[in-house]
Amino acid sequence: MAEKLTYEELEKKIKKLDCLYAISDLVENPGTSLSEVLQGVVHLIPPSWQYPEITCARISLEGREFKTGNFADSIWRQTGDIIVSGERIGTLEVFYLEERPERDEGPFSAEERLLINVSARKLGRIIELHRSQDALKKAHDDLERRVEERTIDLVKANEKLNRKIKEHKQTEEALRESEARYRGIVQHTNNGVAVYRATKDQEDFIFVDFNRSGEKIEKIKRDEVIGKGVLEVFPGVKEFGLFKVFQRVWRTGRPE
Repeated sequence: MAEKLTYEELEKKIKKLDCLYAISDLVENPGTSLSEVLQGVVHLIPPSWQYPEITCARISLEGREFKTGNFADSIWRQTGDIIVSGERIGTLEVFYLEERPERDEGPFSAEERLLINVSARKLGRIIELHRSQDALKKAHDDLERRVEERTIDLVKANEKLNRKIKEHKQTEEALRESEARYRGIVQHTNNGVAVYRATKDQEDFIFVDFNRSGEKIEKIKRDEVIGKGVLEVFPGVKEFGLFKVFQRVWRTGRPE
């Protein structure tokens, strides 16, 4: 048969449960920072101990402290280690500000020892959770930053490519206009015009263009000379010295 609890024992268990539930509520509140959770836990501790009117608490964590408003150090103290990933990173301390009768651990009861140990373990899990969330947020922010930087780089590269395409189109248009002007001048001038391309050894010059006036003057069709060498079409070009002029102009780029 289960042992019936006294009213005092039942009240202690209710206080313990209320404290742990209240800590859980702090964690589940969206947007609550770790500092706010720790400060909240400190204020939840005194009402759960035997003598709340003379109880104060402190959490020490990596150089920071979170204390109740009535905090004062005393010789009547309980301490629970806060462990994260197997490492002690802080303590939860509960103090009585006045002497009280001896119980299981100085003036403190066994239930209070159990509660401070459970609360300290819970704080360790809370801190670990916040650190994981912070690490995840940092990774997410870093990823967003890299994506944004990459997007900016791609936009800049796209803008540069568009400028190059525009410049290329403008160059092509200028070349077409220049070629059209050239064609107009060459085809409508009364002077005979022939355009040549030198062979690699400059031992001959190949016809690449020949205008109408040239056809009339030389009495030869354009189709009959295009792609052929000047020595083949006009064998006497060397005898009257014009071939050497071709070679000099090709080498120097200066017209004669």
